[in-house]
Amino acid sequence: MKSLIFEKKYGVKMEDIKTIKDIEDIVEKSSGEKIKFSKSDSLIMAKGGCVFDIVEYDINKSLVKLYG
Repeated sequence: MKSLIFEKKYGVKMEDIKTIKDIEDIVEKSSGEKIKFSKSDSLIMAKGGCVFDIVEYDINKSLVKLYG
């Protein structure tokens, strides 16, 4: 679904995009500005761009603890 939105917004076909550089060029051309990247020192942002920490649960262990 996201690729369809990108195709419609920027007037491109996803099969024509081969690299991240291609995406950068498309966005820069559309916005008229160079993309600026900056390091995020915020603790709120986890790796992978997630705002919330990813937590793994062992559901079996939780159920055993709950029901014995």
